[in-house]
Amino acid sequence: FTSNNEANVGSFNTKGVHSSQATLDMALLKSLVADMKIDLSQPSTFGELSIFETMKVDLSAPKQKIDILSTIKSPVYTTDVRAKLDGNAPDYKTVLKASATSPVVRLQYDLDSSMSSTMENGALVVGANAVLTHQDFTMDISNAIRMSERSHILNVDITSQTFTDVNLRYAARSDGISGSVSTPGSGLLGFQLQGNIPSQMNARLYCRYAFAPDDDVDILSVRAVPKGDEKVLLVTGNIKAAQSMFEGLMNTLEKISFKLAGLAREYGLAFPIFVADDVYGVISNGLYAARRATPGVSELSQLFRNVVVTSQKTIQVLIDNAIE
Repeated sequence: FTSNNEANVGSFNTKGVHSSQATLDMALLKSLVADMKIDLSQPSTFGELSIFETMKVDLSAPKQKIDILSTIKSPVYTTDVRAKLDGNAPDYKTVLKASATSPVVRLQYDLDSSMSSTMENGALVVGANAVLTHQDFTMDISNAIRMSERSHILNVDITSQTFTDVNLRYAARSDGISGSVSTPGSGLLGFQLQGNIPSQMNARLYCRYAFAPDDDVDILSVRAVPKGDEKVLLVTGNIKAAQSMFEGLMNTLEKISFKLAGLAREYGLAFPIFVADDVYGVISNGLYAARRATPGVSELSQLFRNVVVTSQKTIQVLIDNAIE
């Protein structure tokens, strides 16, 4: 299929050529072979606009293969996407690559990702990796699921000169779950849950300070302890560690707010500036309130009460700004 078009209105003129082609060869329940191509070109007074896409499919009992290529070009934005799947069930390898270029540098990005699946000891293993590169940050994601071990591991590393470096870790097995988030300047905040049955379960929320990266400091711990013929949960809180963590957040909260507002101005976005200022005010008041003592109420109860109230107010601020 091919078509041509032309339009001239005042000083505006455009002349385009649109074409598409597709072939299909199918043997019922045996194989499917398809080839498709789309080429749209529409140059005009404002510049070149074009869309080019190809898709090749080859599915049969011995192998399965899919290859897709897409390119969109315009005067202000150009993006390329390539997706490939190759293998024979259950062994597959998938690749997804995407990139964008633009005169507006902050709209540019590059994505390189892959995923594979295979059988190991009679059980499925799925692995995935992705690297997203942007002017302001680079994100590296690694994900692995092993059904033989009933495990899931997810690692995310973000490096950024505009903001800060962040590392996220998550691991789940049949006997427990652990997770953490860390930054070079602030340290680490982690969570652990262990135990196969409720009577043996124990959990803790802990931190590591940047000046002592090898020392764990428990913030909150929960464990099952015997009480007569039953077991009850014993909750222990370290209010000093929590307050120290909040103090560190207070010292950096204003910088975070200013950084977000500056980034919003650079992108020409007014909405995030007001949100950043409002959220900063709400969280600041909440953290200051967490320091105040209330007669007859434990320090741990005060801490969690103020954290919950602050979270509710922050969500309300975001909703109010979104409605406006």
